[in-house]
Amino acid sequence: KTPASKKRIRFKDLDVLVNDPLIPVDIGCTVTCVGSNIRGTVVLNKQKKPVIEYLCRGKKQTGTIAQFYKGVTGEPLQAKGDSWTKIFFTDKPTNITRSLEDIKYIIKGPKKAVSAFLYYSKEIRETLGKTSDFAKKSGDMWKALSEEEKQKYKQKEQEDKERFNKEKTQWNALIAHLQQQRGVSELSDMYGEGDSQDDD
Repeated sequence: KTPASKKRIRFKDLDVLVNDPLIPVDIGCTVTCVGSNIRGTVVLNKQKKPVIEYLCRGKKQTGTIAQFYKGVTGEPLQAKGDSWTKIFFTDKPTNITRSLEDIKYIIKGPKKAVSAFLYYSKEIRETLGKTSDFAKKSGDMWKALSEEEKQKYKQKEQEDKERFNKEKTQWNALIAHLQQQRGVSELSDMYGEGDSQDDD
C-alpha cells in the first residue's frame, strides 16, 4: 500500500484510510455507529473504490463514511464536534476497533505547541476584532511590549511545549507499536511532524 500525501489527507475519505499502512481499516472491516445497530462493511465498488456497504430500511446501500453516518443516524457528519467519535472501524483479522477520531490522531499526531505570540494574538483579537490588517497590527503591538509584559505569554508557550513533548513521546510509542503490529518497516512522511489537527 502507498500512503497518501499528508497535504492531501481527507480523514473522512475511505481510500485514504484503506491505503494508509498503519490504519486498521481494510477491505472487509466492519463499520458501526453509536446509537445504531446497523453494521456496514468496507468493500470495493465497480470502480474499485472503497465504499461502505450496509442494509438500511430493507435496502442494500453503499456510500462514503459521511453517507453511511447520515444514513444510519439521520444526522450529518460534522467537520467539528463529537460525531467522529461515534464511528468505529473493526479490523476482522486483528479485531482492533478504532474510532474515526482516533484514526485522525494516529495520522496527524498531537496538536503542536502554540507560540507566545499566538497566545497574545488570540487575546487581543477579542479587542481588535477581525480586520484586514490584524496581522500587522498584532505584530507591531507584540514588538512594543516589554519583556516583562511578554512573560505570561512565554510561560503559556513553555507549558504547551511540555504538553506537546509529553504527548509526542506517547504518540511515537503508539506509532512504533502499530508499525510492529501491522508489519510496516517504513513510515511515510505524514508521520512524525505533529499538526494543528484542523479538520479538512
